[in-house]
Amino acid sequence: MKTEKITVEEFHLLQAIIWEGDLRIHTSREYGKKTPFKKNIIHGDTTAILSIQLLRRKLKKKFPLHEFNCRFLVPTYVGDQIYVEFQQSQDFLTFTTWNQDGVCVMEGEYRYAF
Repeated sequence: MKTEKITVEEFHLLQAIIWEGDLRIHTSREYGKKTPFKKNIIHGDTTAILSIQLLRRKLKKKFPLHEFNCRFLVPTYVGDQIYVEFQQSQDFLTFTTWNQDGVCVMEGEYRYAF
């Protein structure tokens, strides 16, 4: 199954900065240019949270989260559009998060708590 797309906006970047306090690689354009990414990246936690949000919207219910595991494969940037493809079983689902270029940015597993 596949979710709708969501555009990653600067607002999403700023929310993560508030709780993580990690500024340089995420907000300083000059510093971002000097990194291997060549520009500012979105926090991995933000990509994970947006992916969970897309999954919950698609499934039209909120499953209590018991365990969430993921691997970040490539960075997500402001302006990217991401969507999630997933397979669901009785107590968990596996997923991949893709960007607008068809590149897998994250993969993982979401286990429900019942």
